[in-house]
Amino acid sequence: RVRLDAGDVTAAGHYAEAATVLARELIEPYASARAALASASYRRASGDWSTAQRLIEAALADSDITARPTMRGVVVELRAGLAAIRAESGDPAGAATLLARARAEAPSADVRARRYLEAAADAMRRERPPGAVRA
Repeated sequence: RVRLDAGDVTAAGHYAEAATVLARELIEPYASARAALASASYRRASGDWSTAQRLIEAALADSDITARPTMRGVVVELRAGLAAIRAESGDPAGAATLLARARAEAPSADVRARRYLEAAADAMRRERPPGAVRA
C-alpha cells in the first residue's frame, strides 16, 4: 500500500507477489485475504481490472475466509474492493450491489473496513464509461 501511495506500481507488484507466496506457505485465511487485497490493488493501479476482479472473487469464494466470524472485517474489505473494481471497469449496478452488502455487513468499529467502503464509494462517483474499460 505504501509503495502504491508513493506511485511506485512496480515495487508494489513485487511486494504483492511476495505476500501471495508467503500466504500460500502459511496456509492461513487472513494472510490469503490480505494478499488478495494487495495483489488486487496492484492490478487496479496497473489498469488490469479483470485480474484484480478475479483475485478478489477467488478470495470471496474461499469459505475459510468468508465463514469465519473473525474475518468479517476483511470480507467487507474484499467486497468493497470488488465494488471499486466494478465501478472502475464500467459496472455501476454491480458495484452498487456489492457496496450496499459490504456496508450492511461492516463492523462499526473497523476503521480499515470503513476506509475500503469510502474508497469504493469514491470509485463509484468517478466511474468510467463502459467504453473506457481496460484489460
